[in-house]
Amino acid sequence: MKRIIFILVFLVSFLTTHTGFCFCTPDCAVVNDTLISTENRLNADKDGNIFYIRDGVSFTISPDWNVLYDDQVAKNAYYFSMATENKMSSGLISVVWLDYFMDLDVTLDSHKSHMLESKEYKYANVQFSEIAYSTFLGYKSRECHYNVISKNGTISGRIIVFNSAIKTISIFYQTSSGDKDVNDLLFRDFVLSFGVRED
Repeated sequence: MKRIIFILVFLVSFLTTHTGFCFCTPDCAVVNDTLISTENRLNADKDGNIFYIRDGVSFTISPDWNVLYDDQVAKNAYYFSMATENKMSSGLISVVWLDYFMDLDVTLDSHKSHMLESKEYKYANVQFSEIAYSTFLGYKSRECHYNVISKNGTISGRIIVFNSAIKTISIFYQTSSGDKDVNDLLFRDFVLSFGVRED
């Protein structure tokens, strides 16, 4: 659970800094054993996959995931986070989107700084890769990988940031080395289902 808290703390710190608002708890309901905000349009298929859409951002939540947070944290900022179902598993995906543009390099550097300044990571051995220029869903993006080395093993993560037509979107993926193969497949499925609609 500590590894999940690590990423949540620095994301909340980032949102508080860049939006001026504090994090709050959503009104939620349970749909197919998944906790999710009642504000969102949901459709579950016969396999238990839930279609999530909010503010034009959409993706599929498989039964392998538990929703941790689904909240509007400021007038123009949203935060969604989910972890793998198994208590021993380490998969975590978080999505943050802002309804305005931020420079991608500034956004990614800000995420890294907030992560290193959080008390959970401050004394950990965190190693970031160089920022890579890439594409995500056809949008120009920035990406970096990181490893957190502790006595309990290695946690690896990936941060992807991109601008759609009117949003700045950040996607965080994290896993422990023991679950990496399984969680990588779950993350791949999440990415394949991800969409941004802007009317």
